[in-house]
Amino acid sequence: MSNLHRTGLERREALFYWTLLCYPCTWVGVLRLGLLALAIGVHFSRSSDELRWGFVLLVGLIHLLDLLDGYLARRLGHTSRFGVAFDFLIDQTTHTVFWLASGLLVAIPLMVIEWCAGIAVLRYTLRTDGYWKEVLFAKGGALVRAYFVHHQRNALSALAVISHFALPASSYLWLTGWPLWIWVPGVALYAWVTLLMLVMLYRVKIHARAVP
Repeated sequence: MSNLHRTGLERREALFYWTLLCYPCTWVGVLRLGLLALAIGVHFSRSSDELRWGFVLLVGLIHLLDLLDGYLARRLGHTSRFGVAFDFLIDQTTHTVFWLASGLLVAIPLMVIEWCAGIAVLRYTLRTDGYWKEVLFAKGGALVRAYFVHHQRNALSALAVISHFALPASSYLWLTGWPLWIWVPGVALYAWVTLLMLVMLYRVKIHARAVP
């Protein structure tokens, strides 16, 4: 059975079942939540530059564990509807906390776009057996296909994802000048692709309603 077919079968199951507590990826998610709570505590108690670096490093570790989470789920065949929703909530909450802590003016509009696109992806994933990236490949333009090619293991996606972390990190650590602005193009790319995702998934939803 292919991984894609197994994913489709899992998504038709109940949102939560007790076997999920035996999945390593579930506990990686729990660990990420614990680290996020610790990072928030460090942020509000910061009294030195070392604690500022500690906050950024904790958020970076949460992102790295996200890669482990996804790898374990795919490798062990532990993909589930609960896992999709749980991972989404952890990712988006982490992004929101980090960007708001950065103090950047673009934080709120960027987070609004991210949450809207994320909820659209989540709804599509939980309500269908389809894989949302397949929709983007089918309906998206050249930029979207280039961004998601090879499961986002490409230079374009790497630039956007790294910039999405590095820009708020630079602002939070008071790194002005080029250490801050060098990441702006990558964040602009990230925001534009996210907006395109939202538009395309909305169009797919409208089309599905129109089909008799």
